Amino acid sequence: MQLDTIKPKLKARGTKRLKLQYDEPLLSYAFKSKLRRYGEWMQMYNDAMRNMRDAFYDPNMHGVDWPAVTEQYRPLAGAHTPLR
Repeated sequence: MQLDTIKPKLKARGTKRLKLQYDEPLLSYAFKSKLRRYGEWMQMYNDAMRNMRDAFYDPNMHGVDWPAVTEQYRPLAGAHTPLR
């Protein structure tokens, strides 16, 4: 079966919906994924801290050691990771 030969049949239902029906089944697939929530939270934390370092400006925060601040709060980001 080649994908470019599949042509849908259009059936209008009312004025708001349009349903596509195909003569042949479309491709289907299944996959499994393992959630790594700790890694996701750490990635979000790293992205947020990088944004703070590169784009945040406050006149009272000149000279802040952003790498030290990042390491100081890193354990807190991992502590809020749900373990379900």
